[in-house]
Amino acid sequence: MRENLAGNRVGARMAAIAGLALVVGLAFNAANPLGVHGTINAAKATTSPSAVTPATGATRVYENETLSFSLETGAAPAAANPVPAANPTAANGPAANPVPTVPTLTWPETSKLLAAGQIVLVDARAAVYYQTEHVPGAVSLPAGSPPAELAAFAAKYPKDTALVVHCGSLQCPLSNQLVAVLTGQLGYKNVRVMPGGFAEYRQFQSQVAKGGGAQ
Repeated sequence: MRENLAGNRVGARMAAIAGLALVVGLAFNAANPLGVHGTINAAKATTSPSAVTPATGATRVYENETLSFSLETGAAPAAANPVPAANPTAANGPAANPVPTVPTLTWPETSKLLAAGQIVLVDARAAVYYQTEHVPGAVSLPAGSPPAELAAFAAKYPKDTALVVHCGSLQCPLSNQLVAVLTGQLGYKNVRVMPGGFAEYRQFQSQVAKGGGAQ
């Protein structure tokens, strides 16, 4: 009896020492920055270890009969619901009205209509360029004109007037910008564009001067 009692006491002491050692070890591990840090996930788990995210290597779970221990081995996993990228249209306000598709004319076609008085040729370049040199008979209405100038143009030319718009050259976007205003804001229905612009006019005038073609 005495031997059994002594054995039980020794076993209880060993268990107490082991438990104390575990508590001290965990406390030391938590305080040590070089220690292994983890989180207890559940009180009941299976007996076999399992890897949670083997593809990413972000988290691996070690389990036993009493606890599930999550060991951080890499970068944090991606968020389950990532925030969508900002919408540039919403951030910057509504998108601008698209440029309407309108018929195009060359300078020879435009010049015939202009000579016959069948169109109004509208120069979309800045006023300084128009004042320096422009197609004879063209009127100036720069793209980006203030509302007062747009209103004056609309008051002078009825909405059914045939308009042909041009700017500097094929690379100049001003004619398209003005066409969008004329057809959208001002309500003109008969609008065409001369894509070659003032550069095309000058090229043909040069050929005419050399006797190489008709105006």
